[in-house]
Amino acid sequence: MKAQTSNAIRFITIILLIFIFCNIVSAQSNILNETLQKQIDTIFQNKSSEQLQTLLKSKKGTAEYSGIEDYAMRKIRQAIIFNDLSFSREATVAIIDNNLDNFEAVDMYAIVNKAIIKREIQEKASEEKRLAQQAKEPGQAEKVIDKIEKEFQGVKNPETGTTVYYSQPMNERFSPLVWSANIGITDLSLITTPTVTNLKYGLQFFGDVVYYAKTLSFGLDLEGSIALLSFIGSDSFISSGKIVPMIAFPKIKDRLFFRFGFLFQNSNPEKDGTSLSPFFSPLIGIGLKDIGLGSNRLECSIDYLAGHLATETVRFAAEGNCNLLIPMAEIGSSQIRFKTGLSDRILITNNGVENHGKLTLSIGVGNYE
Repeated sequence: MKAQTSNAIRFITIILLIFIFCNIVSAQSNILNETLQKQIDTIFQNKSSEQLQTLLKSKKGTAEYSGIEDYAMRKIRQAIIFNDLSFSREATVAIIDNNLDNFEAVDMYAIVNKAIIKREIQEKASEEKRLAQQAKEPGQAEKVIDKIEKEFQGVKNPETGTTVYYSQPMNERFSPLVWSANIGITDLSLITTPTVTNLKYGLQFFGDVVYYAKTLSFGLDLEGSIALLSFIGSDSFISSGKIVPMIAFPKIKDRLFFRFGFLFQNSNPEKDGTSLSPFFSPLIGIGLKDIGLGSNRLECSIDYLAGHLATETVRFAAEGNCNLLIPMAEIGSSQIRFKTGLSDRILITNNGVENHGKLTLSIGVGNYE
């Protein structure tokens, strides 16, 4: 009984030794020497499926062949990780051509080929989208340019040739309604006639309101003055006033106003040497408002006084004004401004020239936005 047991143990031991030996031999057959590994590394660096095909054919049937296939498959997996799908497919085909029984290579080929087809479909769709967008762009660009030219005004740089567009008409104002009111702190009048020269001091009031719109701007100028104190000449009062509606066409010039209004002047012809009193006259003229001089503003006007046509003593009458507005302080959306101006009313009479010159200094407030 003991002898039988001992024989069985020996038999099992021999079988185990044979199994272990076979596995060692099989493992050694899959281990490549350093020279073959470097050769396969060079093939994959060169991305040459022809060189891989040649190597596999030369080693087919040798003990090294299985190790070459395994190492090549490992290199193929590395190439896939780095997204080199095209060469991975070519290398896999080389392995399959030499060994159709390598099912791992067959499965790898199917996976890589599917990934390449998917990538090609995506690239084709992306290219078609790019071409379609490119085909649209010329027409879209023309439409955008037309719209810009309609809605904006272009200014061309003569040096660079480039065009810059800004909104037209360019509007510097936040509010379309602009108003102001001024009280004269100094109203110095020099009145010369063919017979008398007068230098008088008085008071004056100015007011205006303008509504700026895209197609038609309109407003109203008001002015009243009275000379109370005489430095030279007679001790008499001379008063005058104006009411002047006005309109502007922004598409032509938004600061150029056409004026149509009414003027009156009252004096004492016997003491002041004036040609007639009272003098009532419609007026027609043009004016410029809100002309920028840095932070200051300039406004000017010239009016023809048609009332002389209704008199026998005055042959021609006209008036000109020029005022400079200087900002002093801001209160919310309003400004306090200092206003200084010169005006001259000229009447050509039967007896000579009658001239009403005036220097005014005033202070006022308004929303100049």
